[in-house]
Amino acid sequence: MTLSEKSLSSLQRDLLDARDKRESLINDHINKGFNSTIVLSLNIAGKNKKPDGSYQLFNWALSEVTKVLNDKKVFVKEDSAGFFAIFTSDKYPIDIKKELVKIEESTISARLLDLDVYDNTGVQIGRSKIGKNERACIICGEEAKVCIRTKRHETSSLIAKTKEILQEFKEEQLLPKI
Repeated sequence: MTLSEKSLSSLQRDLLDARDKRESLINDHINKGFNSTIVLSLNIAGKNKKPDGSYQLFNWALSEVTKVLNDKKVFVKEDSAGFFAIFTSDKYPIDIKKELVKIEESTISARLLDLDVYDNTGVQIGRSKIGKNERACIICGEEAKVCIRTKRHETSSLIAKTKEILQEFKEEQLLPKI
């Protein structure tokens, strides 16, 4: 096994470990008795889960989600899979999902957000439950899940597009607000 294969294998273990820990944290929050548990994270392809601009996008999303959940309780953390936050709320999960989809659709940059809503039994509220289509791929516009499952796009293309989107986001943030 080459050094790069070892480092890739180590990275994969770290990412799987981080995801397992996140799942455990999410389940802990679901079991606290709130109507809804909301998870904010970023969809970043490639090894580097915290590229330039991702922290700013995450903080912007954190602020936007906080506006939706004015009664929020929040847990924010960073791990090898990137930045994430877990919110709990007494608001109805379908209503929250409708508001969060508005955030996801508010700007091109928000296409990198992953805003998951779970009810108090741990069932995830998908976009279809509120009459919305599945998320579109950032490369071709087709259903993102299909592109991911079939590995339709090279990782390098996804990384380049992600960098482009994050750069546009950073530029947008520098513009004066009217």
